This record gives sequence, structure tokens and C-alpha cells, in this order.
Amino acid sequence: MAALRLLRIARTARSAGETPTTPLGLHWQEWSLNTRDDHGNVPSRVVPYDYKIRNGPTGPVRERRSLGGSDKPRTDPFHPTLQDISTPQDGQTLKDWLRRRTPGIDGPLGVSQAVHDLLVERALNAGQRAAVLELIASLPGIEATGTVTDRAGRPGTAYSATSRESGLPTRYTFIIDPATGSVLAQEATLTETAGMLNVPIPSVTSYTVYLNSAR
Repeated sequence: MAALRLLRIARTARSAGETPTTPLGLHWQEWSLNTRDDHGNVPSRVVPYDYKIRNGPTGPVRERRSLGGSDKPRTDPFHPTLQDISTPQDGQTLKDWLRRRTPGIDGPLGVSQAVHDLLVERALNAGQRAAVLELIASLPGIEATGTVTDRAGRPGTAYSATSRESGLPTRYTFIIDPATGSVLAQEATLTETAGMLNVPIPSVTSYTVYLNSAR
């Protein structure tokens, strides 16, 4: 079963015994389907961005650059939204902690949102990465959907769960490095219908690759 495989990876990751690190140096890229309702029309396009957390003149900043676009780079103060306590190192404790911000964390959409928000704010040690895997393993219907390569060219195993929580049937996938327990990337894919969105089926509506997640 996929859940048992994830729990085995979690046990292996936890044994690494690393110390916590700071969010400085976090680096990720996102591709998101952008839609706009204009007089009854819904144009759709994928908007890609590169993000980094780095030191600024007065403290940490989040830098955003367009990938292949004409948008000017944008730098904003980095204000973490998660509570200022250490990230839990147990899956159930992590779920309870993240539930305060993401009430729907028992379903695939909520876990996808919560894992994303966590990984773009905090660098995780071995025990915390294991807790994330335990959280993903708790999803109903979680399946191993094959060996894949993420958009950074790194091999991993895909674990997916499907739901209609967003209003459209969507498959939420997490790409895991089985050697480190790191979440390398995650994506959301429309599986049956696009509703009013002008995209084919299946279509990836969001994709995030965490470029510094492998230890």
C-alpha cells in the first residue's frame, strides 16, 4: 500500500537526525493556471515564477522573478504566516498544528495547500520531513502513481489522491525523494472536466518544484 511505503520512507528519513535550519536560502518555482472572467469569457494561461528567500538590507525578503516573462522582479519583506514555533516532528501533531490555518487538512486539497505553505516558509530537518510524509500518508485513497522526474530533472516517486473539494475533480500529486523523504514537487491536475476553464483534460493547474528540498 502507498501509505505503508510512505511511512517506511518517513522512518528512514527520521533516522538522519539533522538539526533545524532557517528559511534563508529557500528556493522554489511555481507554474499556476491564471484565469480571468472578462465579459463572460475565461482566458486561461500558465504563469511561471521563481521565488527565493534571502537576506535584505533590513531583514529577510522574498524575491519573485518571472520565468521567461516581461514582469519586473519583485522583492517584499518576508513575513511568515505560520506560528512562530518549531515545526512538529510527528504527523498527527503536524496536522493539528496546520489545521489552525488550513481547516480542510483532512482532504487532498487541504494537505496540498498546507504542505505548500509549509515548504515555502520553513526549511525542514529530517524529523519534520518525516512528519510531512506521515501527513500525506494519512490521506484517504492515497496511491503510488509511478516513478517520475520533476521539472528540475530529479527522479522521485509520485503519490496521488483525488477529490472534488475545489469544485472540479482534481488529482493532487506529491513527488517524493525516497532516499531523503523530501517533497521534491507537487502538482494539481484536472482529471475529468475543466468547467468554464479554457483548458484540455487532463490539465495541470498548478505545479511547484522545491529546488533546495533534497538534502
